[in-house]
Amino acid sequence: MSSPRTVLIVEDHKPLRRLLAFLLGNAGYSTCEAGDGATAIDEARDASPDLVLLDWQLPDMDGLAVLRRWRDDPVTAVLPVIMMSGESAEGDRVAGLKAGADDYLVKPFGKDELLARVEAVLRRAGTMRDGAAGQREFAGIVVDTRSLRVTAGGAPVHLGPIEFRMLNLFVTSPERV
Repeated sequence: MSSPRTVLIVEDHKPLRRLLAFLLGNAGYSTCEAGDGATAIDEARDASPDLVLLDWQLPDMDGLAVLRRWRDDPVTAVLPVIMMSGESAEGDRVAGLKAGADDYLVKPFGKDELLARVEAVLRRAGTMRDGAAGQREFAGIVVDTRSLRVTAGGAPVHLGPIEFRMLNLFVTSPERV
């Protein structure tokens, strides 16, 4: 039996964090939680979640700063992130996506939308439930999402975070335009 996918919930409002954990738990996900940015940065490295729900407004730093730190760190550079915010203006959504979020969820949101977006981002990210510990292979190229290593024909390939994410996307969906 495969282990459940893990979602890190980064939300400073404890009742909402508990509600999100309850909803995701009922949908079959494992969850871990953080109430501030510094804890979230550490938790993402330590827990290796499959996805993060990240609140924009945190007590110690904003979610964009947390997201930028993850994108600059090779260990968390490809971590799928859904930004959550009460701000619905187009400029805010664009800022979140440009900072590296994979999706943007405007509060308040319903349970069905939350779960649909989580599934969609996990599907696009190609997150595996089990199997080769996050390895994908195509045409002699092996992408290991757990160790963030790439090999081509057995030789190591050195890529930056953006290049790694792009290659992972291409290897995950080789037949898609």
